Amino acid sequence: MLTPETEDTAPSHLGPQSGRAMIMIAALLCVIVALVAWARLTEQPLAARPADLPITSERALHLEAELDGSAQVTDLRGALIADFGPGQAVFISTIVRVIDRERMKVGADPDAAIYLRQRGKTRLTFFDPETQRETELNSFGQDNVASFKALLQQDAK
Repeated sequence: MLTPETEDTAPSHLGPQSGRAMIMIAALLCVIVALVAWARLTEQPLAARPADLPITSERALHLEAELDGSAQVTDLRGALIADFGPGQAVFISTIVRVIDRERMKVGADPDAAIYLRQRGKTRLTFFDPETQRETELNSFGQDNVASFKALLQQDAK
C-alpha cells in the first residue's frame, strides 16, 4: 500500500535532471542502433579495416597443434619447418584451434593449407582459403609476431 512517504520512488539524490539525462541516453542509443542498421542494410564498407597492402611474401603451411602447447609446422610437401615442444608454441596452438573451429563451422577441409603472408614491410597475416578469413597477427604482440615471422623465413629441415 502506498503512503505519502513512499509514493515518490525516485531516489532523492538524483534530482529533476536525471529524467532528462535518461531520455538523452535512450535517444543516443536509438541513434546508434539506427546508424548500425543503416550501415548493415546498405552494405557500407568497414572503415576501421587496415588498408590492403601488397603481399610481399607468402608461405603455405600445415599446422598441427596439441593442447599442451606443442606444435609442428610443415610445408605443402610435408617437410618439417618447425617442431615446438610442450609449452613452446602456445600462441601457435591457439591460432590452430581457432582456425579449426572456424573451418568446422562451415564444413571446410580441416587439413587444408593456411597461408602466412607478409603485407608491406611489417604486417603479418594468416589467410585461410577455406573460410576466406584473414587474421591480422600484429595485434597479438611483437613476441608472437616474431614466432610467425621466423616460420615465414625458415627453410624446411
